[in-house]
Amino acid sequence: MTDIPMKRKLAVLWPYLALLALALTASGFWYMGAVQIKKSLYESQDISFNDISVGGFPSQYRIVIDAYTIKLPQGTLSGEKLTAVRMFYDFNHTILWAEGGLHFEGKSGDQLTLNGDSIQASHVMGKDGEDYFSDARISVDLQKPRIQVRPVFVEGTNISSPQIQFYSLPTETNEARLLFKAGSLMFTKTNNQNILSLQKAIVESTLPQPLEKGEPITLDNLILDINLPSGELLGIQGEGKLGRSTEGYLDGSLNLNFKNMTTVLNILQTHGILTMDQQAILSLALQLTAGSSGSGTAIEALPMTLGFKRGRIFFGPIDIGPAPKL
Repeated sequence: MTDIPMKRKLAVLWPYLALLALALTASGFWYMGAVQIKKSLYESQDISFNDISVGGFPSQYRIVIDAYTIKLPQGTLSGEKLTAVRMFYDFNHTILWAEGGLHFEGKSGDQLTLNGDSIQASHVMGKDGEDYFSDARISVDLQKPRIQVRPVFVEGTNISSPQIQFYSLPTETNEARLLFKAGSLMFTKTNNQNILSLQKAIVESTLPQPLEKGEPITLDNLILDINLPSGELLGIQGEGKLGRSTEGYLDGSLNLNFKNMTTVLNILQTHGILTMDQQAILSLALQLTAGSSGSGTAIEALPMTLGFKRGRIFFGPIDIGPAPKL
């Protein structure tokens, strides 16, 4: 029996040796990347924490930061535990989980606290993207979120919902497509007094990239189903463009379609938003619309434009007050 020639032995072993060399090389790159991630976070002036770990070998980097505080241009963001995951072979995709809630404190003293069963965000940067936010696909998913907002010098507001979702997607026309969706969205005061209850909230809009001063934001799909104090459901659908005037006021218009309009007018008048004369004018418009339809019955849906111009808000033809200053 003859021995197997050395060349044949090498031919058999070569694929295994190549795989071993590749594995050792990849392991070395992963280890160097983990060391660099830790080093950059420890040296950063914008983040502080009690502890950090980097795991996920060999396919990903799983960065876990405990008791952290992050400095932002608008204030500071802090929390108990933050996990960030990046694939070893693709740094363009990052997934974030926050455990134990998030707390933001603005430089003016405003505060926002977010808790929930699950707080997750995903960020996917385009291969040719330059801006970390505007050139990326961003999604946020909150399960049973509880949000506390504490504005300075103003009574706070609590916000809750079974689920809140937000998406941002860059388009081929150099714009960003935004979508906000929530169900059973509750706004209450700190004493749990109800402010507003939305059965369904969907807002879809388009933002120019970059957003220049005075350039309008397009609202393509606005759907709000509001639970009224009377127990009835108010439906609002609309679209339009909103921007900022040279004087700093909200500027533009929303073309809205209100359902259950008679109840709406009564509520607006009861809360002092409309005077009795203004309510009478709009009620007359409803009657005229019903008459033109030939049905002979009261119409409960009415298209109406909510306009923001010259620093004022116009509900149809009626001036109802000053416009917000941005």
